[in-house]
Amino acid sequence: MFKKKDKIEFFSKIDGVAEAYPIIPAKDFRPKWMSRCKQNYVDTKDRNLPSHLYQCPGIFDLYNHGFILPLWHDVIIKTQANQEGFQYITPSETLSRLYEGDTVTSQPPDVTKWIPKRPHSIEAIVKLNTPWHVVTPKNVKLLITPVAYSDRYEFESTIGVLDPAINTELNIQGYWNIPNGERKLTAGTPIAHIIPLTEEKYEHVIRDMTEEDWRFFKKRIFWKTHSFNHNNSLLKRMYKKHFRR
Repeated sequence: MFKKKDKIEFFSKIDGVAEAYPIIPAKDFRPKWMSRCKQNYVDTKDRNLPSHLYQCPGIFDLYNHGFILPLWHDVIIKTQANQEGFQYITPSETLSRLYEGDTVTSQPPDVTKWIPKRPHSIEAIVKLNTPWHVVTPKNVKLLITPVAYSDRYEFESTIGVLDPAINTELNIQGYWNIPNGERKLTAGTPIAHIIPLTEEKYEHVIRDMTEEDWRFFKKRIFWKTHSFNHNNSLLKRMYKKHFRR
């Protein structure tokens, strides 16, 4: 069993990911254009300009909250005009063996057809599966959003709320904005902004999965698959029991 901790814990079920491509506080991440914008502000602030983008709190303060989730491996995604789906290539089949499943997938068309798409996005939703899990303090849920004002535009995360008491996995679904062509996303590319829905300030931990974590998830496989309908009350009860929330 786990001792109660008022921390947000991110842990990877694949050894090495937490060290090579860790989830980072958003305050430690800045798109390249922001650095250029700041430098321009420094260079021109003595000119008494009426305003400057760098002074906009609505944009720059956004990165004072939450965490940035990076892609943990390279992937090439290919699309073709007038086709709904996509193809992908990863560097090695070893990645799928380590993850114990496909690292890139898509939701069925019967599900994704209801999600509004940008005019320039393909019909299929691209799902980037990661080895990351998250545990939060009691009643703290997470807002998953795209990386706002990103330097990259190919992949744009969908928006949603994650309740770790029901699902601890950090698998990011998103729009693919290249309807015809081939693009490579490299390991470390930011793919989502994770914002705790709370005003409290919590410590955070980035680590590999422990044996206690593994035992919990082996049990959760049964809890999530034994019924035709997800029993969220059972999942929450077992989560609180094992993590003592």
